[in-house]
Amino acid sequence: MLGIIALLVIVCCIYWLYRNRGATSGSHAQWTKPFAIRYINEVLSLYATGSDPMPEEAARLLEHRLDGAAQQSLIVSLGNYLREHCGRNVQRGDYELAVKCVRDLLSGEVRRANSFETLPSYIRTMHRNDTGEEISEDQLAAYYEEIVADVKSDELAAALTLGNVLRFNIEAMHVSTFGLSYWDYVKGKASSTRARPPTSGSTSLNISAR
Repeated sequence: MLGIIALLVIVCCIYWLYRNRGATSGSHAQWTKPFAIRYINEVLSLYATGSDPMPEEAARLLEHRLDGAAQQSLIVSLGNYLREHCGRNVQRGDYELAVKCVRDLLSGEVRRANSFETLPSYIRTMHRNDTGEEISEDQLAAYYEEIVADVKSDELAAALTLGNVLRFNIEAMHVSTFGLSYWDYVKGKASSTRARPPTSGSTSLNISAR
């Protein structure tokens, strides 16, 4: 009789662990993509330049195994993100989930930029920013054909254009997910940190490295 009861307890424990494993996966799915969007924007905003829109620091994220510097950067940003948005510290398994999502998202966006799928949207936005006016359909078609021809005939032009389109798409994802650009987010965080009163009796400094 005791053996049957013990067996039932074991079965119940196994079932509970199975059910909670599924729940944990669901909770992970809620933060992994937003974090990946935030982190890729962070890397591109910090390291990309006008002449190098796809810097080595971003390309490194596509590698199967990250080097020590890339791992440390991601871990620090992951800890900051989870504390800010999930109210907790990094837990076992979080890093692996984050790395996979960052890699999958970035590789997918690289493919999307290379397919010219979002090039019309990029052209419209750049024209609006430069002139303050909406581009006509005839102008859009002409610019599109010109850019595609340049990309197909010049490797340097291809890397520059497609890198800029990638940055445009990633920033648009940040605005869609968080309601503001990455740099507006950084400015808001800096303002809130300056406005926060010092903790009474505190003698230590909290330094957040990125």
